[in-house]
Amino acid sequence: MAGLPTAMIDLSDGVASDLEHILQASGVGAELWSTALPLSPVFRAQLDRQPELLELALGGGEDYELLGTVPAARVDEALALGARLGTPLTVIGTVTERKAGLCLRTGESEARPLRVRGYDHFCRWRGKENR
Repeated sequence: MAGLPTAMIDLSDGVASDLEHILQASGVGAELWSTALPLSPVFRAQLDRQPELLELALGGGEDYELLGTVPAARVDEALALGARLGTPLTVIGTVTERKAGLCLRTGESEARPLRVRGYDHFCRWRGKENR
């Protein structure tokens, strides 16, 4: 199974933000599928009523999950390995050409560019103490 993941990152800053780190380092783009995101049934039901909550699903951090990329030809192998180890894996999108950037597909709609939001370690709060 060596070399199965080609990139991996923890989701401490949100799936979109952390995926963007992988994309920039790898020189590729990606398409995320909102319907494939592993969300709880309660959150998914609320998302159906409040579509704007998708921003929270994509930009919220501290998910304690890993996000990885696997060559398309080895996805089934990765899923089987996860099942064998009792660690469910979820395919949430696909890697694309760099020029496409990061896009989001919601349902059957056409993929649209995804504005990346998430925690920014280098953004400084400008309160009174920092002036």
